[in-house]
Amino acid sequence: MKDKLKNIIVNELYWIILFLPLWWILGVEQFFWFFSVGIIFTQFIIYNRFKFTLNSVSLLFFLFLIIYGISFFSINDKIRYITYFRNLSTYLTAFMLIVIISNVFNKWWQIEKILKGISLVMLITSIVAILAFFFDFFRFEFNSIFGYFIPNSIAKTNYGSVIVSRNIGYYNWFILFGEYFRVSSLFLYSTMFSATLAITIPISLFLVKIKQGKARRFYYFSTIIMFLALLCTTGRISIIALLFSLFIFNLFSIKNYITRYVYILILLFICLLILLWLENSGLLYELFDILLYSRGEGSVNTRFAIYQQTLNGVLERPFFGWGTERDTFG
Repeated sequence: MKDKLKNIIVNELYWIILFLPLWWILGVEQFFWFFSVGIIFTQFIIYNRFKFTLNSVSLLFFLFLIIYGISFFSINDKIRYITYFRNLSTYLTAFMLIVIISNVFNKWWQIEKILKGISLVMLITSIVAILAFFFDFFRFEFNSIFGYFIPNSIAKTNYGSVIVSRNIGYYNWFILFGEYFRVSSLFLYSTMFSATLAITIPISLFLVKIKQGKARRFYYFSTIIMFLALLCTTGRISIIALLFSLFIFNLFSIKNYITRYVYILILLFICLLILLWLENSGLLYELFDILLYSRGEGSVNTRFAIYQQTLNGVLERPFFGWGTERDTFG
């Protein structure tokens, strides 16, 4: 494929990422990616004369899609077709992106442009989240344009309602704040937003590392704003995962193997001493309770019930699953 045609595809991906706020206002961000990336994938196939290669990641993903396709025949409740095809569109979009990136992106500026687009749009969502967290004025809610075209049968479902009604958060309870406004920004749920921030912050940190001057200061600012937004989501697992992964990354960035493993042994010894002290003092169980029940007993009980039902579902149908039978009795 000619470089000019590759650059067209890169620019198209960049702009559909950058216009996420517009897709959110229209209420199409849950569906737009599949159709837009599908068009770009079709362009790629035509430009490349129906020739492309599949790397190991895309081959494994393709195997997953086959298994997921078989799971379609396990659906019992017709309402599950909605979530099934929604998930399928997400997986197909990811598969097409992997194929496009592995076959089109062969220059650093192409990769960097996409990373910049991701970082910039997440900065916008983070600013929206922080403003909404602190100020009532920014906690707006309205009906999306796409919501007016959704059938009532779909709009009344839990998934359909969040597409019809556009908001950037909801009131919740947390041990440090009491009742507070938990932000989700331009995402359906705060957990989605926090997980995306945990993935994106390292990208912003990477741009800090490779940039100089004003650009570097801008990405410093972006990283700080994103981290503040992550704290505002109170997504405990995402925050812990980010901090732990940054720690592990920096630890394994030490090139000298002996120095690295000496650090690991020292840290493990220190952690063991702290755990023993906490256990002997009785503080260990109190800290666990604070972490588990910081959002109240309902959150923990619901999650453990979901984990139990999920495990039971896996044991009943270990190979082909339930075709996204997400809700279970009770």
